[in-house]
Amino acid sequence: RNTLRFILANLADFNPSPDQVVPESLVDLDRWAILATGEAQKTITEAYEAMEFHRVVQTMMHFASETLGAFYLDVLKDRLYTTRRDGLPRRSAQTALYHLLHAFVRWMAPILPFTAEEIWSHLTGDPDGSVMLTTWYQLPAIPEAEAVRARWHSVLETRELVTKAIEN
Repeated sequence: RNTLRFILANLADFNPSPDQVVPESLVDLDRWAILATGEAQKTITEAYEAMEFHRVVQTMMHFASETLGAFYLDVLKDRLYTTRRDGLPRRSAQTALYHLLHAFVRWMAPILPFTAEEIWSHLTGDPDGSVMLTTWYQLPAIPEAEAVRARWHSVLETRELVTKAIEN
């Protein structure tokens, strides 16, 4: 819930029509975040189809706490708080947050309907609309997706090694 509140707060001044950044111009880390969202969505879709609701919840929790909270949003804070409000780095981050929140709120709707509806109302600005009347969110296609995945896989592996070394 706190992760989603953080995302909503950072989308407060974001209007998708004029502010959204096209995938080709996104900061590389934001491209990775959208790709990671797509991977989580694939796993969640498979789990829902198999009626393995525990896997849905596990995947959402891991995505929110590890992928977002422990890495992406932690790195993103500086860019969101210190760059120009209408600058490309901040708008790129907001664009990624906008896409991943649209996906996440749909994933959670069958399991946490009241929270999903509350988020949907804030996200869309439509108090009468319902997330329950939507379908899975179509994430934007990311150019050179495999190269982006490979670069960030390498960064995350290195981060894990450094983190372990620091802990020791």
